[in-house]
Amino acid sequence: MDFQRPLSYAPTPYSYTPNPALSSSINLDEVSPRSLISDPTNPGKEVKLASSSTERDLYESLAEIYSIIITLDGLEKAYIRDAIPEAEYTETCARLLKQYKSTLGDDTVAREFVDLETFKRTWDLECPRATERLRIGLPATVEQAPHGAHTPSSGAPTNAPVGGASGSLILTATENFITFLDALKLNMVSKDALHPLLSEVIQSVNKVTDRDFESRGKIIQWLIALNQMRATEELSDDQARELPVHARSPGLHFSVVVVPSLTMITADNDEPLHVLDLPQLYTKPSAKDILDTLDLLAVQPKSFGSAARDVVKPAIQPTDVAKYLTSIISSPLAWLESDELRETIWDATAVRLSERAGRTAMPALSRVFEIPTSSNEEFTLTLHEPSLTSDNLGMKTWVSSYLLSHRLHSIFDSVPNLVHPVLNNDKSVKKTSPIRALELGSGTGLVGLSFAILRGPLASIHLTDLPAIVPNLAHNVTLNSELLEQTSAEVTTGVLDWSVTPESTPTRDEQYNVILAADPLYSPDHPKLLVQTIEIWLSRDLDARVVVELPLRDAYLPQVKELRQRMQDVGLVIVEEGNESGYDDWEGANGDSVEVHCWWSVWGWSERL
Repeated sequence: MDFQRPLSYAPTPYSYTPNPALSSSINLDEVSPRSLISDPTNPGKEVKLASSSTERDLYESLAEIYSIIITLDGLEKAYIRDAIPEAEYTETCARLLKQYKSTLGDDTVAREFVDLETFKRTWDLECPRATERLRIGLPATVEQAPHGAHTPSSGAPTNAPVGGASGSLILTATENFITFLDALKLNMVSKDALHPLLSEVIQSVNKVTDRDFESRGKIIQWLIALNQMRATEELSDDQARELPVHARSPGLHFSVVVVPSLTMITADNDEPLHVLDLPQLYTKPSAKDILDTLDLLAVQPKSFGSAARDVVKPAIQPTDVAKYLTSIISSPLAWLESDELRETIWDATAVRLSERAGRTAMPALSRVFEIPTSSNEEFTLTLHEPSLTSDNLGMKTWVSSYLLSHRLHSIFDSVPNLVHPVLNNDKSVKKTSPIRALELGSGTGLVGLSFAILRGPLASIHLTDLPAIVPNLAHNVTLNSELLEQTSAEVTTGVLDWSVTPESTPTRDEQYNVILAADPLYSPDHPKLLVQTIEIWLSRDLDARVVVELPLRDAYLPQVKELRQRMQDVGLVIVEEGNESGYDDWEGANGDSVEVHCWWSVWGWSERL
């Protein structure tokens, strides 16, 4: 026996409706009173089944509704018995519901139909499952999320993307929700405007998660209420006020339900969130929500070490973030409680914008550096970096300083010693004196402070730079004063301009056993000036050393070569040298960290070796 596949479209009675030009003879004595169409006193009278095409169309439409109800009732039974796949059920049910609504869209049909209960009584219909489905106006798989939806607690289904719902599904759900809120904001309160938008909201959310939440029930109740209205009927004033309130509640639950999925996607699939996932201003988010979002949008300073090559994707896609921040700046934020809150938000937003304008436009920031010791431990330095202005490049920390501060413990604790931990100023004097160290071009002071803490009471160091740089340098010493006190380190700061020759030659006691310099060359004049300064201030004692680290940037390779030659010309030779790489906090064209190759060297007097 051949079985015919059920039709997804309700069978039409059109083929059973005679042409109005045709006629038929019936014996009215053999039919019930309900069937009387003509004069009951004239049995066997020839009558027409429809007197006009309009009447015929009306009968066709009513028959269409009848067949839709019968088909829908059978479909619901098949779904309950699991005799039809969910996808096929959803498609067929949605089509039948659309046909039902479309047919009743004709005013003539709607008047004759009256309502569903009246129609059922007139035609002796018993169809409880179809009645409930027509009342709700949604397939059961939409009313309650289908089994194939993403389930965060138990993992993704076999037909879902690995790691959870895809970013496109979440974006679609977010866009649908925002579109619905926009419609409310524009006072679109008719059933034909709101019902399809709200249906899309619940369907798109169902594709993201099947977790139940309070607002799902509210959405369904509003869908049922809208479904029972006529197409052009509008919400009452009370309903129009109530629905936006409920709509904001789903928004909150939407964040609770969907954002965990977003978080998991970020962790598992490394997919950043979209700007549309952030609180939108037309929903009037709280000050706390806005400030929390601004914290999430903060651009953290990049690391200088080799780990920086592992590019960490931002938590939020950069697309349209600047536009989002600008919208906050331009908004009056009138719903917030106080001017103080508004000013706080605007200030924080301005900082987020400036962070995205490049390193030179970034506001002042503080960096934290972990510096290793010879005992495989670390200590932490905090350095303040003001905004970069004019040509004051000493206001930031450079990768060569970072690399040298990490190498200091190995240089000073090497075997045999490249630099002795304690030196004699005079070999004839038996008592020892602490190392006197000088840093040239200290910048933010990373190298000099690292040296001071590593050597503790065994050394003192004087950090120097140009007049515009020294105030921040001194500030960084103060920031780390507690750690310096714990290690009994002695640190001073002062101005030292290499282009200014001292009025008198420094005495032996005024000279230094160790001179440190990291990335000191950024002008053609600097090799000459630097070597002259080193020659003036470096002690001629045994084991006096110069420790230098330079980035090998193409534009400054001639200056590096000149420096080596001038150091040799004054009698200094290389004791030890090497190459290493790090990553500066500038970004390349594609947003990646820029790798910088550096050369480090330890120098001593040739006549003393």
